[in-house]
Amino acid sequence: MKPKLSVVMAVYNGQRTLRQAVDSILAQTLRDFEFIVVDDFSHDGTEEILRSYRDPRLLAVRNAANLGQTRSLNVGCRLARGELIARMDADDYSFPERLARQWEYMRRNHEVAALGTGGVVWDCDGREVEPVTPCLNDTEIYTKIFSETVMIHVSAVIRADAMAELGYYNESYLTAQDYDLWSRMLRLRKRIRNLPDPLVAYRADPRSYGRSRSRTTLPEELIRIMLANIVALTNLTVEVEQARGLVDVFATGGMSLSEEEFHDALGLYSSIFNNLRPEIRRLIADDRLARSTLSDCLARRAVVLLRRGHVRALYHHLAFGSSPGQYRVPYRSQSIRVLSRTLARHAARMARAWTA
Repeated sequence: MKPKLSVVMAVYNGQRTLRQAVDSILAQTLRDFEFIVVDDFSHDGTEEILRSYRDPRLLAVRNAANLGQTRSLNVGCRLARGELIARMDADDYSFPERLARQWEYMRRNHEVAALGTGGVVWDCDGREVEPVTPCLNDTEIYTKIFSETVMIHVSAVIRADAMAELGYYNESYLTAQDYDLWSRMLRLRKRIRNLPDPLVAYRADPRSYGRSRSRTTLPEELIRIMLANIVALTNLTVEVEQARGLVDVFATGGMSLSEEEFHDALGLYSSIFNNLRPEIRRLIADDRLARSTLSDCLARRAVVLLRRGHVRALYHHLAFGSSPGQYRVPYRSQSIRVLSRTLARHAARMARAWTA
């Protein structure tokens, strides 16, 4: 008999945190699942830890060579027998109600292809650092997909038939395989949702499997995905260097960009939302929370960039058409709170016009 749900984990040298992660899945209140753990040719104690479990729901598979995280995830996904595939990582933690809550939501909402949750960031020692609030509607999702992922990967539950239709994870991506997957779903107009409650915890550890090479591979992967999103979801034609500037803004605060390049990148970001394809614009405009959500998204983004140091460029450019001279106030004479309010007013004005 097939299980309701398949949990897929890929692990490489994860002995330090593996047992806590596995235990958190086996202790779920939803009991009807299989747990597929793909050991990517680890050379620490990972294999021995997995062998120590006697729970029949756990299936440990060991690669004959190190394949990398994305290919290992696909090994697990292709073995999955459940109608839903849940993600889990070896250094993260699922709270007991996670799978039950997600299963029930997906059972009631057949139009949803993938469901994530809120989360909590832990440091390397498992101490809480900060909560993570997910995107909760189409407006937030389509606002965020042009700059970053819209779901905590480790929180995801995905319909197996949707994964198969998409060809599983794109193995050309070493780091941003989740961002690419959600992007491809949205390009095909598949619905993505998140539960607001924090049902997972994940570690902000650069040594983690899949993150160790992110500093070198992630920027180029983000550029490829962003360009594909812009082509599929807007009427814009964008050059690689333009996308590179936008990635730099959202990944590092644009610290390597000149003021002119920073202005151009933010100009591209605002142009994206003025050139969405009609079907995407209608989808967002039909959301009853569209105006307030879009305003909040843009204001929050403004504050984040503000705090990263590009105050004047952001202050001038996110006015969305206002004359820079009209708002030219020295940063030192105003608090971030006052600047944030100004930016929020401009964002709200744009949201009202855009969704009218």
